[in-house]
Amino acid sequence: WAINYLKYFPAANMEISAAAYYKKFKNQIDYEPYSTPYLNPLLEGELRFGTAQSYGLELLLKRDFGRLNGWISYTYSRVFRETEGINDGLTYRAFQDRPHDFSLVLNYQLKKRILFTANWISQSGSPFTSPTGFYTFNEQRVPIYGERNNYRLPTYHRLDVSWQFTLNRNPDNKYQHSLVFSIYNALAHKNVFAVKFNKLLKDGYGTKIGANVLSDQQLSPSQIDLVRFFPSLTYKFKL
Repeated sequence: WAINYLKYFPAANMEISAAAYYKKFKNQIDYEPYSTPYLNPLLEGELRFGTAQSYGLELLLKRDFGRLNGWISYTYSRVFRETEGINDGLTYRAFQDRPHDFSLVLNYQLKKRILFTANWISQSGSPFTSPTGFYTFNEQRVPIYGERNNYRLPTYHRLDVSWQFTLNRNPDNKYQHSLVFSIYNALAHKNVFAVKFNKLLKDGYGTKIGANVLSDQQLSPSQIDLVRFFPSLTYKFKL
């Protein structure tokens, strides 16, 4: 179910819209607790099927024409699951549950043949299941898990910028070519997309990981982040 409102302002070349929605899903696949899907010949036995529901509100302000154009959008959305055999049958957050999602896209025509573009994204981190405690069995530290997806990754931020230089002076030429210089994640923000609980091997059996070499614990968390800064130069040719 969805309802949408749209309004266009011709004098300012601007458009605003607001939409609210609610969705219901069936036969949603999830893995049972402590599953081992990797190279498992009986993978079907690890799967559990349940239902899901999502709801949210989407807001958009857009300007399509003019020397400065682009859009601003904000989305509030929630996604929950309910699966028999998982989380004691209680409702839990889905991996796609990211309540806040904000984006800003700006295009500015600096000169006739130079276009500057900036793209800013900020959104809530994805939920994941983090251990709530540990116990020792046969001299091994074993994690204890509580509620499914009980923790959330840090907020995701990213700014991308680019400059496009049109090489041909006549825009009506049959062949169009340009150079695009872009920077992915220009602010080099550390965006974490995974958390691992690494095993610290004992002396004589291997080298401890560098996450926490002074700790005597046998498990140590570490974060994995995406590319922090990536410039690129692209040549575009259009017939």
